[in-house]
Amino acid sequence: MNDLLGLHTARRLVSKILETDAPAHALLFYGAEGAGKETLALELARGWLGLDSVDALRRGTHPDFLRIEPQPPSYLIRQDAIEPMSGSDLVPVKTFLRTPPLSSPRKVVLILEADRMNAFAAHSLLKTLEEPEPYARFILTTRSVGSVLPTILSRCLAVACALPESEEIATLTADLSDDLRAYALGSPGLARRIAENPEPYERLTYFVRKLLSATPPDLFRLTQEFAEICEELQGDTPARQAQAETLKLLASATFHRAPDKTPLLVEAHRMILGNAQAGLVFETLFARWINP
Repeated sequence: MNDLLGLHTARRLVSKILETDAPAHALLFYGAEGAGKETLALELARGWLGLDSVDALRRGTHPDFLRIEPQPPSYLIRQDAIEPMSGSDLVPVKTFLRTPPLSSPRKVVLILEADRMNAFAAHSLLKTLEEPEPYARFILTTRSVGSVLPTILSRCLAVACALPESEEIATLTADLSDDLRAYALGSPGLARRIAENPEPYERLTYFVRKLLSATPPDLFRLTQEFAEICEELQGDTPARQAQAETLKLLASATFHRAPDKTPLLVEAHRMILGNAQAGLVFETLFARWINP
């Protein structure tokens, strides 16, 4: 865990759980994107499984470790990820936990973005959390703890993953311009991503400058260019998540220069997360921006 920035309290808690074998069968790590939730979750899983490294967990090859995450096209965690359902090719949690560990003292289930579980999946998982097998351990992560089913939350030890102090992240952002440094939002994960691939973020900076002086004839070009920037920033993330995150970056870049436009960005962000059609959301956003 030495490569993690910040997370001092969370790291101490994980170390204590592993050192004392504390009776915590389910933990939920919550915090901003790039705070280190998944890295910390893998370290906890490694300790619970008695491994020297997390390599097998990252490859998905360890027989006593199951990783669950949102699946396309909806990028939700559906019920078939939790319990067996005909026609599904997933290994569900309940099937995975039906037999004891093969090579470790425990079996570990990691559920990434637990807030993306649909209602059927969440209620199905709840039953498993209430009466777990003695060898079962659960780790959940989320950026939106308020969106996790309260009854699931009540059965987990919730651990805040706070962003590091500015001094700690300074080394990661030292070579970035002021604009790109602001996009990192204090997140080590985002800072590393920007440093490794700064071009899309630089394009977003140019886009902001155009947007602040735009006129009605620019509407189509702005809409198209912003959609392209979202695609460039998408990487391995779902398109809708990338669109929502790019809107957050746009809000960060314009907050001090056009604070009256922030409500428009908040509404657009909410609509994207609500599965509204992205092109229409962007066009409406910029039309209202240019013609208040």
